[in-house]
Amino acid sequence: CYTHVHVDHLNVYDFSGWAAVTNHPGGQYNIQKWAEGFGLGWNLDFPCRPDEFDFCIHTMDRWESNKNTPNVEYISRLGEDIAYRDLPNDLKTVDVADYFGATSK
Repeated sequence: CYTHVHVDHLNVYDFSGWAAVTNHPGGQYNIQKWAEGFGLGWNLDFPCRPDEFDFCIHTMDRWESNKNTPNVEYISRLGEDIAYRDLPNDLKTVDVADYFGATSK
């Protein structure tokens, strides 16, 4: 059975740039809460979320306009392997290397 999903469905991104103090118009909390296990975990749902007047405040146009660097950086697809050396430089930290058993060099 065919299911229509967005082309970015199951992509893995680094939102560090978007979570910077001045980059996200809703503030750091509204990006960082997903990485800190808020809600269902590390999954960012991007629905059309109606406000109190049933006006969509998060349409897909907003995602399309902001999904690229410096705000958001594509890493890979969920479930695919990626070599440590292929990670963006900002993610090549000792902590990341240690967590995944890679070398940071």
